Amino acid sequence: MSSDASSLTRGRDERMSFAAPTMQAVVMREFGGPEVLELANLPLPQPGPDEVRIRVEAVVVNNTRDVGTRSGSGPFSRFVSPPHILGGEHAGAVDAVGDGVDPGLEGERVVAHAPVPCGSCEFCVEGEDQACVSIGLIGIHRPGAYAEFAIAPVANLHRLPDGLSAADAVVLLTTGGVGLAQVQASGVGADDVLVVPGVTGALGSMVAELAARQGVRVVGLARDPARARAMPLAADTIIDALADDLADQLRSACGPGGAHAIIDNVCVPPIWDACLAVLRPRGRVVISGVIGSGNVEVNIRRLYLSNQSVVGVRTGNAATLDAFWRQVQDGFRVSREMITTFPLSSVADVHRQVEAGVKLGHYALLNSALPGRG
Repeated sequence: MSSDASSLTRGRDERMSFAAPTMQAVVMREFGGPEVLELANLPLPQPGPDEVRIRVEAVVVNNTRDVGTRSGSGPFSRFVSPPHILGGEHAGAVDAVGDGVDPGLEGERVVAHAPVPCGSCEFCVEGEDQACVSIGLIGIHRPGAYAEFAIAPVANLHRLPDGLSAADAVVLLTTGGVGLAQVQASGVGADDVLVVPGVTGALGSMVAELAARQGVRVVGLARDPARARAMPLAADTIIDALADDLADQLRSACGPGGAHAIIDNVCVPPIWDACLAVLRPRGRVVISGVIGSGNVEVNIRRLYLSNQSVVGVRTGNAATLDAFWRQVQDGFRVSREMITTFPLSSVADVHRQVEAGVKLGHYALLNSALPGRG
């Protein structure tokens, strides 16, 4: 090799050695359809105090937080300024730690939940961090995990039990904490009757599973009951949510006493009305999500005369998440038939499926097949 060529090669190598490290990530350049999601090279993020960097193996796809936000019309869209990286709950190995974090955590396989409470408001101090006045979300208020690497507070981590895959971990943590909080808020116990609209969805199916484990009899509503009955759902009965005689079918399924509780994360007016028609005295309706407009009617006279209540549950708090994760450590799992995985590079197509309403169960994106990566 000539001296000139050697000099050029040496200069190129020196420039490469000083180049800032990068990662691949899916970036939402603007609000709009799935086509606004683009794969791009971005600077590798660095963990701050009490934070870790995770080499992402899997990240969940959430309808409201991801698909709704990307469209620009979702409830979280107002908190996002493109360009932005979506993606909340994610799992993988700790790659780097910030100040104040035990260096021994590096290399540990963990899962990170999305809510980030402030830790100092009156609700956080009381242990009710789900009601935090300034709660944030990974993937909304801070960059998310549709990427090779993501940053998460160390307080948001749970270690993965041996044998638990990253995809299993993210779907469990995404819906498990809030699902358990909903079941607890509903007050149902063994032999009670619980109605779950949207039982084929990620949260609905988790609620049904957690309630059934307590001996609750679950009546699930689904838009495609034949398909739902073929799924491994923890529901004793599946009813067509679009049936003209939905209230009558619910009365028959719930029995003469009616339903002890309804956990409704759909809140579509005709379904809502039919469900409330079979709610027994002292029954509860628990809500943690809205697929419809968010506007439904409540007969206040019937509500107070029957001592019924409507309860909103934003998410699970730290105590509920810990309680749920202990169940995971003891072997609780979601059926693999309820989890569908895709490569991260297919995220736009996944969003299209969610918008088309064909999604059943849980969707997760995997980092195993990024273009140009081993």
